[in-house]
Order: sequence, then C-alpha cells, then structure tokens
Amino acid sequence: MREDLNFQRLFAVREFTLDCILSNGYHFPDAFDTAIALSDGGTDLYDSLSAEHPDKTPADIKAAILGQFALGDNFLVDYKATDLPVLIDALGADIRALKIRYPWVYSNEVEAAYMSVHGRDHQRFLPHQESMEIIKLLPQGVFQVADLTVGPFGIVPVAEHRCLPNTLCGAEVVCVDPGCPEVNHVKFSTGATDAGVIYSSIGRDIPLSIAITRLFGDIMKPDEAYYRPNNDWGLPWLVASGLTTYERRALLASLLTQDSNGLRKQANLLLDRGASRKAPSDLAAGVSEAELLQLILIVSNAEIICHLERLVDVGEIVLGPSETRYPIRNRHTEGGYFNSQAELSRLGVRFRPRRNWTSLRLTNFLLALYDGPLREDLSWALRNEPGKSVQDQLEHFVASRTPEDALSSLVLASRAQTTHAFRLVGPGRFELPTSADNERVLVQRILWKLGMPLPPPPVVEARVLRHLPAFEQYGAVQTEQDAEEVRSSGVSLFVALEELLQETITYVCWLMFADHYPEKRDQRFTYRVSWARAFANPLLARAAVARGGIQYSSDGANALGTLVETFAMIAGMCAEPEALIPAADRPYASFPHLARHSPLHSFPFLHRSLVFDIEPGSLQEIISVLHGVAADLRSGQVARVRNGLSHPRSSLPQEPEIAMACASIRRVVSTLRHNGLFPNVYVCTRTVTDFVGRTEYVLQDGERRELLLSGSATAAPWLPDVAVPQLVPHGIRLLHSHQPLRLKFVDDTPFTELLDAHSPIAVEHAELDTSAPASGDG
Repeated sequence: MREDLNFQRLFAVREFTLDCILSNGYHFPDAFDTAIALSDGGTDLYDSLSAEHPDKTPADIKAAILGQFALGDNFLVDYKATDLPVLIDALGADIRALKIRYPWVYSNEVEAAYMSVHGRDHQRFLPHQESMEIIKLLPQGVFQVADLTVGPFGIVPVAEHRCLPNTLCGAEVVCVDPGCPEVNHVKFSTGATDAGVIYSSIGRDIPLSIAITRLFGDIMKPDEAYYRPNNDWGLPWLVASGLTTYERRALLASLLTQDSNGLRKQANLLLDRGASRKAPSDLAAGVSEAELLQLILIVSNAEIICHLERLVDVGEIVLGPSETRYPIRNRHTEGGYFNSQAELSRLGVRFRPRRNWTSLRLTNFLLALYDGPLREDLSWALRNEPGKSVQDQLEHFVASRTPEDALSSLVLASRAQTTHAFRLVGPGRFELPTSADNERVLVQRILWKLGMPLPPPPVVEARVLRHLPAFEQYGAVQTEQDAEEVRSSGVSLFVALEELLQETITYVCWLMFADHYPEKRDQRFTYRVSWARAFANPLLARAAVARGGIQYSSDGANALGTLVETFAMIAGMCAEPEALIPAADRPYASFPHLARHSPLHSFPFLHRSLVFDIEPGSLQEIISVLHGVAADLRSGQVARVRNGLSHPRSSLPQEPEIAMACASIRRVVSTLRHNGLFPNVYVCTRTVTDFVGRTEYVLQDGERRELLLSGSATAAPWLPDVAVPQLVPHGIRLLHSHQPLRLKFVDDTPFTELLDAHSPIAVEHAELDTSAPASGDG
C-alpha cells in the first residue's frame, strides 16, 4: 500500500486539506462527494455523521472523513475506488482561485505583511481574521507531499518524491534572549467551517493504530530517504531561500532550455500565456516567485542539482571562495534522521548532516566503490595496511592519510572507478580530469559532498610574497630591457603591497573600534570586507583630519606613503581611543541570558568598541606592532623605492635599495602574520576532545599553517561555531576571558544581500532586571 501511487497521492491531498487556511463558512466542492469513495467503515461513519449533522453538505462530510482517513486499524476511504483526478481538479481549482490559502514562507514578504498589520506586537498565535489580513497580502504558498506540489498552479504532479509539508508557521520573531540567534514563528489559523466542525468530532475515542501511524509517516518520510545521511529534502528550501531571484530565474531558464523531465511542455500548459512562443529566459522572467518555485519543483532533484552546479561553474551564480549557501529560512524543515541541511558552494550542492560524519561516510563510500567482485582489488590496494579484514585495513588507511590522499589513491585508480564514483557520490556535475588542477578540484568536490569543509582561500599576503623574489633578483640596471623588467616586477609587487596594506588597515581599524555584538544578531562576530570598509574608511578620514599630518581618503584609495603613516595613526588611536570613539558601555539588558544568569560564563564585550575590552598588556603589544610596521616600512624606504620606479633608467632604485625595501616588506608581513593582524581565513581541520570536555582545535589557513586553539567547545557560545570559516586575531587577549576572539568570515556576494535583507521581527519587551552585576560577576 505504501508503494501505491494512488494511495500516496490521496494521502497528499488529505494533507493539503488539513494544514491550509480556509475562509469562515467555506464549503468543499461538490466533487468531493462524487469523487471520494468510502470503505465500509467510512460509509457507516458517513451515515452516522449525516444523521448527526443534517444541515451539512455531503461534500463537507466527506472532506472531514478524508481528513481523518482512518480510525483505529481501519481505513475510512477506499483509495482504489476514489476518482483521484477529479478530486485533484476540484481542490486545485479552489487553490488557484485562492479560496484555499497556504502561507508564503520563503521571503521577507511574510514579515512585511505581519508588520503592516501588527507592527512589532508579537503574537505567537493569530486568530483567523487576523491571519487572513496577512495571508491576503502574500503569494500562494508552495509545498509538496509525496510527488504532488501545491501552489499557485493548484496541485501539480512532479518527478520527485519530497517531504515539504504545508505549514501554518508565518513570520519570524527573534528570541527574547538577546544572545540567542534562533527565531520563533507566528502561527496562522484557519476559519470556522462545517468540515472543520465535523472533523474535530471524529476519532476522539479511537486513536490510529501503530501500524497505520507508521504507514502515514512512511508516506511523508520514506525510510529509505529518512535514514540517508545525504537526505535531500532540504533542496526546495535552498532553492527558495538560498538563491537570489535572478539566480532562481536563471535556474528555471536553464531547466527549460534542456527540457528537463518534460518541464517545457508542463510550463506551457500551466502558464497558458503564449508560453510556447517564449524563449526560456523570457518565460522565466515573466513568472511570479511562487510560480517560479512550483515550476522548478516539477523537475527531479538530480536535474536541479546538476543545473545549479553548471550555473556556478560558468559564473551565472557567483560564490565567494569561502562561501557556503544555506537556506536562510527554515520552517521546521525535515532533514531526516541525520538532520541534514542543503548547502551550495563553489564545489557544488551537498546535503550535510549536522554532526560530522565525514570519516565514516568516506569509508563507506570507498567500500561501496569496491563492492562485489571489486573487493579483491581493494584488498590488493590495501595489502600493506594492518588489519584482520579489508574493512579494518580501509579504516586504518583512511585514518592515517589525509582525506585527499585516501580519495585520490582509490577513486582515481582507474577511469572505470572514477566514473563509478560519480554515480555513488550522488547527483552533481562531474567530469573526468584532464590535468592536475582538474584532478585536485574533482577530489575536493567529492570530499565536499561527503562533508568536508571548503579549503581555505589563499592568504592575503600570498600575492606580495609571490612577487617579492622577482623584484629582489635585480642587480645593476645596465640596459633599457633591465629597466623595463625592474619596473614591471616592481609595479606588480607594489600594487599587491598597497592592496595588502589597505586591506589590513581596514581590518585592524574595524577590529579594534567596531561593535562586534550589534543589535542585528546575524551580524555578530562576523567579518565582511564591505562592512569593514564602510566603518573604517570614514573613521580613519576623521582621525587623519583631527591628528593632521596625512590625508586619508575615505574611499580607501590611498598612496603607499599614506598607508605607511596610517599604521602609526591607528596605533595612536588605540592609545587614546576616547578621542574619536566614546567608551560606551553595553546595556546590561542586551547581554545573553546565559552570561547574565550562569556562573560558568562571563561576557567580555562590555563596551560598544572592542578596544576598551582588550587586556592592557595585549593592547600595548598591538600598539607596538603597529608603530613597528610604520617604522620598518619607513626605514626600508619602501615608498621611495615605489616612487622611483617611474624615473628614468639612470635614477631607478639600485640593488641595495631594492634589497633593503624587500627585507622591510618581509619583516612587516612576518610581524603582522605572527600577531594575527591579517584577515586570513582559517578552517578547522582536526578536533580532539577528552572525557572531561577539554577540546583542542587545529585550524589551517590557505598556506596550511596551523593554529591550535584550546578550551571547552561551549566556553564562548556567542562566538561563531568552530566549523565555519573564520578569522582568529590571536594576538588580541580579551580583558575578561581566556577565549581568543573569533570572527565568522563571510564573502561579499549576491547571497549576502539576502542575508542583509533578512530581518526577523525584533520584539520590544520589558526587562525584569536591567541592573548590572557587581564587578567580576556574570
């Protein structure tokens, strides 16, 4: 029965009639009476209900029985005899006519609609009339049960069985705990209907049997999908809430162009607006957001994933080197037993369990790759590994090598094994490698899909260090060709150096003087270049005017000499921060509840600028480093050498000057890197926890340099998760914490515009206790 398509679809129709919003007095279409066939038990119930409610229509009585579907161990509806197409057409017509409504939950429209009616007055449950005021301002919601979607086109069969059940959860409201990033949802309610009155009276004394309860659960969440670590039910949420509108339309156009799963024909039938004569891009540009999502869901997950990855590879979807897209909004999304989340990066789409199962998944993937008669080949490949069985040997092999080496050795062993791996790892855009670079990316893509983090991007000083040797090699300039080579290599070096110094200045200024615990919760302890520039450039321009001596451009376009002196200026700002930044205390009411009420946790960010919360000795060290950078670049006459590159050959910098400048640059790069003042991205590569909860984290940057962090994993719960790409200014020690400051790194891309626009409703609430604790407490 569970495998019967008619049963699955009838169950889906049942779900669509339960969690929806009906107007007061709504009556189900007469077709519900003619199309729904009842079992013997259902017929007896129908007769009883008809006698009990003589004023109710047969269609409403049968709709209530369909909603109940079963009592005890007996089905009330004959799923084989029910005329499902007629039932779907009748229900779909009322859905298209907006007589039956579903909340649109994938964008900020739901919060905007809520606030237009209620402002910031938070109500967890809305009565029907208030629900309708909001729902009428929203598009028709899109959901899916089994292989049926519901949305603006009514009920549409699709290629993929998914678990995207309709929900009545609406606007997001931030948690009352100021330190909690989670959100609550406002719940809508349906109207008073005859079918609802009847439904509420059925089955009070006869609960569903365990067998039928499990059957219903299996229709919604089949075991074979529920227990997959790469459960893909979150893909619709990623498409709806992890892509920009432009990207979604590009995805639909790509699917239409390839006519994936017969999408073009279905789109023409559903739209009926001369769609057959339109180019895919024009058709995709002309549909609403709700229509767009329901059309995309017609196609299988594998097709959606392959087209998404193609759009990323060709640059139509722009992702940063460290960026991982995820659904911004999740209304109780179901990720199966492993609570998997859909994610998109430059390496493709994946479904990652919330716990880190990468090693186990890699081992099982390699076992599957060498299943059956190929197991002997695996035994031969692992012949030198210790172990009593092939699985023991494989586990030792995986544990004693990097994941990249383990995968390369066994997956790329032959062309056949490589193509077999493509099929095993799941849907994606894979190609056989034709070069060492292709091979490296392929290995990274497979590992990404198995749960590995993205490799860290190149360190910010990489370009400078790459250009330094070429400039250092020049001795006496004797010919015009020598002069051109000196100029070329020198200009490349100093352009890279100016960019590095400007980026570092921006980062250090933002780091020292910005508020890293702002009111908007998804901006806390997060570094984005655009935010840092918007904060630092005006502040530095004001400081330059106040101090005199240099002119700092607020657009960030500064000459090398100005950049050198700016390091000294920032050092002076750190020594006397009150001259430009007030030492504003953070309101105690905004502290996380955990820090306010638990003796285990202290909250070291007591001011709205970090500089006031740094341990004095650490602050003095930073000031010395910044002064030292400026002094080193001055003594190396770096600006003079830079300017001398534009002179005639006879006046170009000579070997001693070049050597002195390059040595100065190397010392400065080393000093800033050593003190953690470069905005270099780290990713966590190893974690070790002992039985009392002491944890060591090994992080690596883009040069595979390691940084060891120690401490309990929950010692600073307001800081970013260690698993995300982050900056670690390890040269800074906080005044009231042994934990190093960590900052989540976010690339500036079109996706971050969605993050910026995402605004859960901030509720204004009275604080019971706003008094600060005594010094040293809380």
